Amino acid sequence: MGGTPWHSKGCIACRKRKVKCDEQEPECARCIKRGVKCPGYIRTRIYIHHPSVKYRDEARTAIPISQSQFQSSAQQLCGPLARSQAANVVQQTTPAPLIQPLPSGSTWQSRPMVREQIFSSFLSLLFGETHPMSALNIWQYLILSFGQLPRRSGTLDRALSAMSCLYLGKMNNDDRLFHYGLNLYGAAIQNVKSSVLRNTCDADTIYTTVIFQDLESYCCSFDFRTFLAHTQGTSAILHCHRDSLPRNPLLDAIYNQHQKMRLMIATAGVNITEEEHQYLTNSIDGRSTAVSKLFAMYAEFGPLSAMLNRTEIDDPEQRAKALGACLMQEEKIRAWYAQYVTPHSMFICEAKDCNTDKLPSTERLFGSGYRFSSLDDARMHHYYFVALATVQPWIQRLQRWAQPQPTATMGLSAPVTTPPHSEGQHEIPEFLADELCRMMPYYAKNTDQLSATGMLLFPVVAAIKIYIGLGRLEKFTWCLNALRLIGYRGLSMCNRLIDVYSNCWNNRNIDPWPIPCRSLRDDMTLFERSAESQNACASNETPRSPVSEGRNIAKAAQSLRNVVPERSVNSSE
Repeated sequence: MGGTPWHSKGCIACRKRKVKCDEQEPECARCIKRGVKCPGYIRTRIYIHHPSVKYRDEARTAIPISQSQFQSSAQQLCGPLARSQAANVVQQTTPAPLIQPLPSGSTWQSRPMVREQIFSSFLSLLFGETHPMSALNIWQYLILSFGQLPRRSGTLDRALSAMSCLYLGKMNNDDRLFHYGLNLYGAAIQNVKSSVLRNTCDADTIYTTVIFQDLESYCCSFDFRTFLAHTQGTSAILHCHRDSLPRNPLLDAIYNQHQKMRLMIATAGVNITEEEHQYLTNSIDGRSTAVSKLFAMYAEFGPLSAMLNRTEIDDPEQRAKALGACLMQEEKIRAWYAQYVTPHSMFICEAKDCNTDKLPSTERLFGSGYRFSSLDDARMHHYYFVALATVQPWIQRLQRWAQPQPTATMGLSAPVTTPPHSEGQHEIPEFLADELCRMMPYYAKNTDQLSATGMLLFPVVAAIKIYIGLGRLEKFTWCLNALRLIGYRGLSMCNRLIDVYSNCWNNRNIDPWPIPCRSLRDDMTLFERSAESQNACASNETPRSPVSEGRNIAKAAQSLRNVVPERSVNSSE
């Protein structure tokens, strides 16, 4: 017997309830009528590739995109400023293949079914086959919905295909597939820029720019400024065109949650602009939820960091004012935790359940690891600890200026443990960083979906900055291993962050106080500026390498930043 066995194509909720689904996208009518969030659709077909099988229309050898094609595209797309900001590229070590070898580029182009199967393989690798939809991981909801849109544009289709090819090509060390993904990525960037210049942006244009952000962080990371340019470009296009586009659940999710979450992770609210502060604090639908309150809470780090940067060390009145504001922010953080986070969802893990060969044990350096009821519960806890780990160094810095006695006896409303009291007492910021590290094995053990490991980035960066400030080399090295794990599992940005924070360690202040008020975005930007002088070395790369091609793609992507933000300023006046 041949053919594919029949299976329901309805949404996950309708299939679970065994009721008929109308298959409306991105949310089915039955879920909307019931007043519940539709978990979306999932493809359960398994793609099996037999390398020995030759398709009739498959070319003998794949034709990689040439260096001249990329150079021509970059010349057309990039202005002088973007060309001067060439990416400082780092060769990345790729892990062993996680799935079977994939078809050649020519087969991919000519067979829609193969294209669908490779996209399905990408989703299965990133999110797992049967993992439930996350309320906090909005990217999972978006990418599944983008793939199910019945009439998506060619630009959006290219962006989805580029992400699949780049990610799977990188994880399988398949240069042919990776090259083809770069080609699609460059074409999609060109189409988006054309739409922006002609003022013809639609919903698919916004969806495409959202994909660009994650494509950079997962697959390329040739230059941090490219990732930041995509983030700024998406926000600018939303600012210009959101009111003129028909409202739909995807656009609302992007504006109300996805872009805010990206901004929060990139900055933790530190050194954000006034416009970004207003964006994070505004709730368009007027509802007060745990997530909307979370964004508003992190937004307050913007005015606080600005105040702290202006505070004169010898002015007691300014110090007192800044300290009072920081203590008030700490109370808001604790109030948010008490209202929205369940303390009993966080447990101390037994050694046999917590240890993983992917990360060194936490027992000796930090204490026993933690486990959680779910990934969403884990994220809520690490958002809480990252917020405390952001404000506590500022509080301690101000208190040390005012009075020399230690402040480690301050109470801390942590859900499971309290700061240790012993000889060689921990500082409260170090205690908070240790708590974050105790959460990390829980993410590392979750191998069903590689995207779970990416959640480590936010807490790792918060912890590593504290260890740099305090000069804790062994704990700093442990965090570098965590970044390597995240990079190994697909979030390529972390391979470059290792260089960023190694550089920060080598140039740290001998006196750990004051700890500078800098965000991840600030660290990225400063690192790229300091590395610009090394870009000339990249001219010796071999032709048609993914790295050299990626640089030209990065140039083209950065040129969008020079086009889009200008439009957003004009539209706001």
